[in-house]
Amino acid sequence: MIRSSFARWVSIIGHPFALLLLYVIAGVSFYLPWQQAVLATVIVFFVAILPLIFYLQRQAKTGITNFDVSAQELRGPVYGMGLALGLVLAAVFYGLGAPLNLLGALLVGVGMVVIASLVNLKLKVSLHSAFAVWVAFGLWQLHPRLGAALIALAALVVWSRLELSRHTRAEVIAGVALGALMSIPLYFLS
Repeated sequence: MIRSSFARWVSIIGHPFALLLLYVIAGVSFYLPWQQAVLATVIVFFVAILPLIFYLQRQAKTGITNFDVSAQELRGPVYGMGLALGLVLAAVFYGLGAPLNLLGALLVGVGMVVIASLVNLKLKVSLHSAFAVWVAFGLWQLHPRLGAALIALAALVVWSRLELSRHTRAEVIAGVALGALMSIPLYFLS
């Protein structure tokens, strides 16, 4: 009971929405003055994360029962929504004159969603694992201590997805591999 409760909390803390917001806060605080960093964080929350939350809540009638979207066949529209919101967010950041490395990191994240949606046709890749690894390595370059803590969190996230039976080993390995692969361009952007 304690083990599954801990796994559930790790899964919530390591949710892609939470990690994306953390990545934005830490990333923009590194590259932008604090006023612009706060504005960028608010924009990400209201333009991307909040609409995705509302979308998932409205989709409950289609069989989506939680924010994990555990059923592989229900993930397609969610990937589409994430892709659209990521591109809108990139356009907003571009319009605000965000540094190119921030725009590049955002587009790498959008690319990761595109690849995950294609892989999802055959295998339900763990986005929790992918985002945990991607954010950990992305922030490690900017904030090494935070990145190291997030690498430990990524390991716990992988464990939690298996412990909760949300994914198979192959699915979390695919997620870790995707997150690691998409971390490579971040090295060249920072």
